[in-house]
Amino acid sequence: MRKRWVRIVGLIAALALAAGGGWWAARSPAVTLRPRAIRSTSGDFWHDGPPPWPHGNRFSLTADPDAAPSSEWWLVLNMHAENYTELSKRLGLETLRILPVGPNECLIIDRRVPRDWLLDAPLGPPDFRREMLEKYPQYFRPPAPPPAP
Repeated sequence: MRKRWVRIVGLIAALALAAGGGWWAARSPAVTLRPRAIRSTSGDFWHDGPPPWPHGNRFSLTADPDAAPSSEWWLVLNMHAENYTELSKRLGLETLRILPVGPNECLIIDRRVPRDWLLDAPLGPPDFRREMLEKYPQYFRPPAPPPAP
C-alpha cells in the first residue's frame, strides 16, 4: 500500500510539472514513509565536535526494501546524511514524515526531528535556495544570530 502511495505521489508530481511546476509546491501532500535505505554523496567531511554537524553529504531515501535503482528515491534538501544517520539511531526512527517539493526532492518535516539538526538552507542555485527558504522556512534551521560586536 505504501509503495502504491509513493507511486501516486510521483504521478501527481509528473502531472504538476507538465502543468507548469508551481502547482506542485503549493499542493504536494506530506507522506509518511518507512525509509529502507539511503544513498549519499561521498565527500570526506571531518567533524570536530558532537552532532548535529554543519557540513556533510547529500542523501536520498527510498521506501523500497530492495533499494532497487528503479525505485522511487527522494533527494533530501534540508539535512545531511551524517546527521540523518546519527539522529535515526538516537531516536530509533522507523518512519519519517517528508514533504515532496518536486518529482524526486523532499524536505524532512517530521516533528521528532529538532530544527538544529536541519540545514540552514538547501544546496543549489541561489534562486532555488531563496525559493525554498521563502516557501518553507519552518523546515530549515533558524539563521544563527549575528556575532556580538
